[in-house]
Parts: sequence; structure tokens; C-alpha cells
Amino acid sequence: MKSTEDDTLKFTYGGHGEEWFASVFGGVGYTRDLAQDNATITARIDGSFDWFSPYGPEPGGVFPEGNKFDYRGGVGGSVEVSQILNPTTWVKAGYGISWRTGDLLTPWNSVPFLCDPDVTVCLGRIQEKFPRTRLRQTVSGLIAHYVPRTKSTLRASYRFYADDYDVRAHTLLAEIYQSVTERAYINAHYRAQHQSAVYFWTTNLGLLDFNPSEPRTSDSDLARFWAHEWGVKVSFHLTPPGRTHQHQADVYFNRYTRTNNLSVNVASIGYGYNF
Repeated sequence: MKSTEDDTLKFTYGGHGEEWFASVFGGVGYTRDLAQDNATITARIDGSFDWFSPYGPEPGGVFPEGNKFDYRGGVGGSVEVSQILNPTTWVKAGYGISWRTGDLLTPWNSVPFLCDPDVTVCLGRIQEKFPRTRLRQTVSGLIAHYVPRTKSTLRASYRFYADDYDVRAHTLLAEIYQSVTERAYINAHYRAQHQSAVYFWTTNLGLLDFNPSEPRTSDSDLARFWAHEWGVKVSFHLTPPGRTHQHQADVYFNRYTRTNNLSVNVASIGYGYNF
């Protein structure tokens, strides 16, 4: 909603429902254009509320079974500032904060219990447990530069993440968009990420370590690791420039690896039609 020539309000709201899970969300954002639209300030506030029936990976094999009704919800805010420095360079910086409460675990995740030293044989598994609140903050920055002579766009960004679970994460992303012809361009990227583990992460709970009321997880996404990702995408405009209706196709490959024994290769072929 355009309230004035330089001010814009944007409202979002919605809901979702399925067999064991339902959610509602909403938010409001304000954008102010400055310096003949060469600079922009955006602020947002968003909230959501979910209710669901948690469950474990195996009935009777998880303690507790977790068949009760539960909820989670939270609010978040962000501020973002962007500035055109010159005809070919643009920068952006942002800060975000969010607070969540409720059942924040993943219901089907579990923690090995009473295992041998190599964690190959375990007496059982126990459902993971999280603190009932979580505070998260992010700081980010981006710079984009266009090189007219080669028709290239270079982008570099950095993001710092911190929460009250003792996670500290640094992410660096570099991208290049290269025009090959009027109807084709190549996009290549590389991303490096390092994060620390949540303070309650473990690979094996011993009998003396186990306290049913204390948080616990063995989720590899919450462990300490280095991650590396690179990818290439080739896009084609199949319709001559200037046509109202555009046919597009792309070929994409992405490889993701990290130091806690995870690697993923993704390849795709896509087709799209704008009408």
C-alpha cells in the first residue's frame, strides 16, 4: 500500500493447516525512499503461532512418547538499509532479531542413549528436548557491482548469526552473473559457513548424564561444522527480447559438503513461461 510518494506500507497474513499441524502468521513492513530513490530504509515486524501434536520416531521407543497437544510462537523484527553508491554499485546492510517460545524441538529427532564408545550399538534412543524459549539475532551486509564492459555482475555478502543457545555462525557468499548472449547468462556462486554447536549437543547420553528435564539434541545441523557450497546455473531466454510472453529454461548443478559427514549433489533442469 503506497501511503505517500516515498512511503510504502506492506501487510502480510495467512494460515496453514494439515493433519497434525496448523499455523497462522502476520506482519507489517514500512519502507521509506530517500535521496531521489537512491536510498531505502525498511523496517518489519512479524509474528506467527503454530499448534500441533508432537510425535517420536517409533511409538513406544521414545521417552516421552510426545502424543500431547503443544504449540510454538514468536515475534521478530528487522531493519534494512540500502544505498546506490554510483551507477554500477549498490550496498545493503541489515539487522534482525526474533524471539520464539513453546515446543521448539523437532518431534521426530532423537538422541542416542547408553551407547558404546563408537556409538555403533546403543541401548535405545530418547526424544530430543529444547529450552522453551530462543532469542536469535543476525547482522548482514551485501555489495553488488556491475561491470559494463564485460556485462558481469559481482555480489559479495556476509552474515553473522548468534542466539542464546551459544550458536555463533559466520557465512560468506560470493556470486557472479555473466551475460553470454542476449538470451543466455551464467550464474556461479560459492558459500562458506562456520558455526559453533548448541550448548546441549551430544552424540551419546550416558546414564549419569541423563536428566529428563534438561535440553538435549544430536541434530547434525546444530553441531559445530564448516560447510562449503558451490553451484552453477545456466539460464536461457527462448523468446526474443521484447516479447510480452517469455519462455525460459535453465540447467543447474549444486554441491554442498560439510565437515560432519554430510555431502549433497543437486542437479536440475527447469522450464518456465511468463504470461
